[in-house]
Formats: sequence, C-alpha cells, structure tokens
Amino acid sequence: MFRLKSSVSSSPMCLFLLSLFTICSLNAIAQDNCPWPGVMKQKKVASITIPGTDLIHGYLEKLPDDYNSTTKNYPILIFFHGINEGGHGDVSDLCKLLSEWWWTPSTLGERASDPVFPTSVVDQNGQTQKFILISAQLEYFGDANSSINALITYLLNRYRADPSRVYLTGISAGANFINAYASASVANAKRIAALLPVAPCSGLTSQGALNIAKANLPFWSTQCIDDVQCGGNTAKNQANLINSQNPAPTVPAYNTTFPVPNYPCTQNVHEIWGTVFQQSFRQTINGRSVNVFEWMMQYSRAAALPVKLENYTVQLKEDKVYVDWATSAENNNAKFTIERSADGQKFTEVASIPAVGNNGGKVYQWIDNRPLPNLSYYRLSQTDLDGRKEIFQVKKVMNRSLQDRSIIIAPNPFTTELTAFINVPQTQQVTVSVADLSGRIMKTVYGKYAQGAAEITFNTRDLPRGMYILKVKGDTFTQTQKIVKQ
Repeated sequence: MFRLKSSVSSSPMCLFLLSLFTICSLNAIAQDNCPWPGVMKQKKVASITIPGTDLIHGYLEKLPDDYNSTTKNYPILIFFHGINEGGHGDVSDLCKLLSEWWWTPSTLGERASDPVFPTSVVDQNGQTQKFILISAQLEYFGDANSSINALITYLLNRYRADPSRVYLTGISAGANFINAYASASVANAKRIAALLPVAPCSGLTSQGALNIAKANLPFWSTQCIDDVQCGGNTAKNQANLINSQNPAPTVPAYNTTFPVPNYPCTQNVHEIWGTVFQQSFRQTINGRSVNVFEWMMQYSRAAALPVKLENYTVQLKEDKVYVDWATSAENNNAKFTIERSADGQKFTEVASIPAVGNNGGKVYQWIDNRPLPNLSYYRLSQTDLDGRKEIFQVKKVMNRSLQDRSIIIAPNPFTTELTAFINVPQTQQVTVSVADLSGRIMKTVYGKYAQGAAEITFNTRDLPRGMYILKVKGDTFTQTQKIVKQ
C-alpha cells in the first residue's frame, strides 16, 4: 500500500494540496462518471436544448469503435427507460440510466464482459453493421409525437446516422412511449425502421394499429405471461391487432410471450428485458434465428434527406407578426404550416404555405395581420409528400401597449426554464432577480434593454421546487410577481 511519509503528511501545505486534489478528483468522478461503473465507456451528453421538445435534456451516447476513423453513416438505436429512471438530463441524473441491475442497452453499454452491447451485428445479407446507441432520458412521459420527432431530427443533424436505419426500443413505460409515437400517424411509423417494445403496459388503439400496419413497420413486442403489473397478454394482443388490420402489414407483427423453450420468465416477471437484450436470446422469425439486434438490423427505410431550415424568426413589427424562414435544401417537400397558440399548449393552424418541393432552397415569409394580444406562441412545421411531418422550434411573441408594465411569466409554474416578458418605457439598465420566500437571491440577470418588449430567460434546472419571487427593477420602474417551480 502506498503511504505518505510522516514528514510530508505533517506539512500543512501538503495536507491542503492533498485535500484539494481529493475534492477535485471526487468532483471529476461525479461530473464525468457514475457510482457504477465508475469510469464510463459511454459519453454523457447533458443539459442540452433540443428544438421542439422540453422532455429531453440529455442522453448517453455510445459510438461505434471505428466512428472517428470513417466517413460512413451508421444505424442508430434509440432506447427509452422505464418509469423510475427519468430526470433532468444533467450529469447527475443521467446516472439513473445505469441504476438498473437488470440489463438494458444503457447498462449493457458499460459492461466489460458478457452480456454486453454488441460491437457489431451481421444483417440478413451477411454484412457487418454497427449501432450508434442513444439512451435518452425523459423528464416525464409527455407528448411522444413531438418529442421523438424532435429527438430524431436532432440526432440526425448531430451524428453521421443513417436516416433509413432509425430503430426504437423501450422498456415498460418507455415501451408505451415508443408505441404512442409509432401509432400516432403513418408518417411517424414510416420514419423508423423497426420497433421493439419490451414489457408494454398499455395496448394499441385500432387506429394506431392501422397506422403501423399501413406503414409496414416491423414490430416485435415481448412480455412474460405472468406479468400482473402490465397484463401478460399485452404484447400478444398488440401484435394480433396489427396483423388483423385490413390491409394487413407486409411484414407481420411478431410477439414473444414468455416462457418459451429455453427461456423462462425472469424472477421479477415484469423485468423481462433481463432476457430480451442478451445476445444469446434468439427466436426464429421469418425462417431466420435472430436476437433482437439482428432482427432490427435486417430492416431499413428509403429515407429522404430532411428539409434544411435556416434563419427561422418570429418578430412583432408595427402591430403585425412576421414569420420568416429560409431553406438551404428541400427534398419531396409538400408544404409548411404555421400554428398559433395563446398558452403554448393548444395550437391552431393559421396558415399553410405550399413548398417548392425539390430545390436548393427558398426564402419564405408569412404575416399575421391580426396577432393575439399579450403573449402568443408560433409553431412552424413541414410536411413531406408522403405525409411525414417535422415540427420546428416554438417561438414566443409579446404584443401589448407600451404603457402596460405587468410582467408576463411563461411558463408559470415552470420546470427547467423561465422566461419573463417586460415592457421597458425607455432604454435603461434592468436587473431581474429570483429570490426564495426568505429573500435569498437565487438567480440574477443584468442587462441594458431598449424601449419596448424585452424577453429575459433563466435556466432554472438547479432551483429546488417551490415558490419564489421574481423582481424586475429598472431606472424608472419596479415590478414583482410570485412564480412556482414544479
């Protein structure tokens, strides 16, 4: 064992340096690694903003071992956790994705010995393929449609990912989440190459099953028959409902309801993913013995490049709202749609603008001659010729008289981000602060703002839940308002 000499250990300076080194080392481990496994193989992509969703702020990333030495595109597998692993997507909460003692893609990505996440997979043509693995963390299980579409768009823009080979899998509540996304529309189901829900708790609707069947989305659901938590026949019923549609899917939906030969239910019957994600678990599907990774890899989509959006702005000018955007490339683009909302939740379509279809890009503008009073929200989306829809970032606009000094908070209650809208009577220095009920200042923003409406945004992920006081103080005015962190 290494020991410090007594003359060194008795030195106050050495003790100070040793303590400082220990503190810094512990902080580094806390930030970059997790209690288990310690030194991580996967990368934490933490505290990010993904346009189009407020549910996902971080994920674990595992790249193929040759990713940085090639220029090719790779298949991408996106995994969604269960109900207990949700979090804010920061460096601390992402460790929850490794907290399961059972084997999911996020935990297999950290293991050094069998079972491990596969370094490569052989497809039906004998070709070796390698996954980009993304384990996303949800703050809560909200709107799957906009969140997964936004995440896929973000990942395709960030990585050399093959848009024709996007695969989704999830466990328990995560299985419900991916089912909700794929069954919401034919366009969603066509955007992914295969769907693997594990231990789902909720069934599909007839319309949802029809959407999956129309899209010919390869579907394999798994469950233990003794799963009393979510109903042991849920996986089987989902597959049967898809296959019973008219027209039936070209690729029949498949299910494995455990126990099956050589594979009993797990000790905790709901946690069947302890078997499903092991490479040794194999089933014969369409005449080929495959594990779940090989099954996914045999499917792909003919995916067009997405529209490349540039310079998307929404601005109030002379009592009108101008929505401006440009594209640098368009492929099979049918139209753009503009929606408007008074609360940021319920949107109504206010304009549909035909697209040029296929070209190198175009500049677009739409003017709202009768905007809503006070705070309103605008959402731009794009629809392909095949019906696939992509939703872009929501923009906020303030429309009110200069004499109105009231503060508008959006949202309130808030979670990870807080925006305050104020009217400044003349150009001046403004201080905006957030204090707890005892008066302790938690957040402060300083800035010089010109006459008119000003938008001030705080990152509030680190604020504890509770009630706070927001104070806006300028040279000529002071305003306060109660706010709530959920």
